[in-house]
Amino acid sequence: MFKHHEKIYNTVTTNILNSASNQLHKEPLLYFVICLTIIRAYNIFLKKDRQHITTDSLLFAGCGYAFAYTLLNLTSNYYSVPTVVLFIPAFAVFLSNSKKQIFYVVIVAVAVCAWSSANYSKNLVTSIWEHRKNDHLFFEYLVNEYKSGKKLFWLSDNWLEANDPVYKHFDGTMCWNRYQHFIDYYSRFTCKLERVFDFDKFDKNSLILCGSRTVQSDRFSKTYDELMKLGFKKIMEFSGSSGAVVFAYD
Repeated sequence: MFKHHEKIYNTVTTNILNSASNQLHKEPLLYFVICLTIIRAYNIFLKKDRQHITTDSLLFAGCGYAFAYTLLNLTSNYYSVPTVVLFIPAFAVFLSNSKKQIFYVVIVAVAVCAWSSANYSKNLVTSIWEHRKNDHLFFEYLVNEYKSGKKLFWLSDNWLEANDPVYKHFDGTMCWNRYQHFIDYYSRFTCKLERVFDFDKFDKNSLILCGSRTVQSDRFSKTYDELMKLGFKKIMEFSGSSGAVVFAYD
């Protein structure tokens, strides 16, 4: 029963650490949240400091919120906004009780991190806005092709599915489901995007989508060659971290 427990434990631990690293990289203010949480935990439990229990509660709640999103591997910095908001009252109290030299150093450091975070958020929001303006054209095309008699397939790599937990999570749980949800939205739940691991069901009426994780793998060249032999060619590409390449029969 516990044959693979060590491998699973190592994989989960690695994923959590990578997620935490990504979250800290995208939201530098979390460094201050962690530091202040440690300082306040030390004062509360060892020095019995109960003077700021309200702001401390907000701080710990924000830290717990960030940790939950780390476990879920949701690392975009807009997920950290509630954490930063809950951190501000505790940070203000900390500054009010700090020495003058520490006050200015911390203020400058936080200002730099806030600027970095705001700049990243601006780029992220711009990217999301651009996608929202163009996404509907891609999905409406797929829906119209389906209604004209095409069959939609999401082609995944069977070996990666069985041996790479990260691939299994992103290609299947996230990307394929994401595309199916968008197709459901634009088709009013009348289209089906079937996930397959081989070429048995493909014919001249097939539209084949390969997710970015599949396309970027070292094994994709073999898949690409096989699709070419069957008479399929690349007709379009949907960019982004959850992008896909579409193949149609030529």
